[in-house]
Amino acid sequence: MKELIVFIVLCLTLLAGDDWFFYGISFADSDIEVIDTLSPDYEEDEPEPTEITQEMIDQEEELLEEKIREINETPVNEFGSLILKRKERSYYIRQLKLLRSSPENYFKTKSDK
Repeated sequence: MKELIVFIVLCLTLLAGDDWFFYGISFADSDIEVIDTLSPDYEEDEPEPTEITQEMIDQEEELLEEKIREINETPVNEFGSLILKRKERSYYIRQLKLLRSSPENYFKTKSDK
């Protein structure tokens, strides 16, 4: 019976395609025992902190201002409605304010939209 349960679990895991199910588990001959080490797939490397330079800030500011200008010049019908156009523009305005007030937070939370 135990072998059947292990077989079913293995089949389901292979079908799922992920090994997250086996995180922290080692299959011994008689029992399942929990081990303390992480799977190499789940070890997260700490990204090296990049120094934020004034040049990076200036480039981002220029890109955001250009994007805001493009949105202002784009006709409303390309956005579908005035509300969607304003929403898009307000996103970039908030990003620009965040960049100017706290560049560290901006680059931490930056998403390439």
